[in-house]
Formats: sequence, structure tokens, C-alpha cells
Amino acid sequence: MAIDGYTAQGFMNILALTHQPFSPEECINIYARLVKNYVLWRIVLAMDQVYRYYQSNGVLPDRIEAGNKEWPLDLFNDKPLRYNKTGKNGFTIYSVGPDEKDNNGQHFNIGNPVDIDEPLDVGIRITE
Repeated sequence: MAIDGYTAQGFMNILALTHQPFSPEECINIYARLVKNYVLWRIVLAMDQVYRYYQSNGVLPDRIEAGNKEWPLDLFNDKPLRYNKTGKNGFTIYSVGPDEKDNNGQHFNIGNPVDIDEPLDVGIRITE
């Protein structure tokens, strides 16, 4: 996985230039947190699209059309972020998370540090 062309190894090389004593494990964890924060930013951008649709149409979209070039991609698998309408005024937008497995947005990790092998999606759920 890469952020704008930077891989975990490239990130470790950049951290080495700071002359701080980071272990490879610490570098991977820092990189994973950066990826998670970047994914959360993309989720905010996706929420903005949902709310703009709502303002224009008075209802939430039933689904996000495939090929919508404005819909943000999931950094963990380079596919569009997932969107599920969950009622008249509820929805979920999520990423598959660091394990790259779609857990259907059932369990989220938002506030805690992310672990590379963590079996949780990263997302937001808006309830009615």
C-alpha cells in the first residue's frame, strides 16, 4: 500500500533521515496511522458528496454509481470506498481497513491506533 507514491519502506527511509531511533516496527505503526488518517480524510470527502446529493434531491442516494470518478478510493485496496444506505436518513461509509478484507462495515476502528493485521474496517456510521 502506498500514499501518493510513498511505500512503507520509503517512509522508513525518510524517518531514518530524522536521526531518531525508530525501530522498523515503530516505522510500520507510524505509517499505518498515517494511512488510516488519510483514509478518514477520504471518508470525510465521501460524506460531503452524500450530503450534497441529499441537499439537491432531498433523499440520500440508494447507492454510489460505479464509475463515479469523484468518489474517493480506499487506500487499502484501491477500490471505491464502501457506501451503504441504512434507512431513510442513515448511511455507512467505510474502508476495508489494513487487513484488506471487507467486514461489511460491522466493526470500526476510529479512535485507536491501527494495527496492520487488525480485522476491523475503518469508517463512519450515521444513524437516523
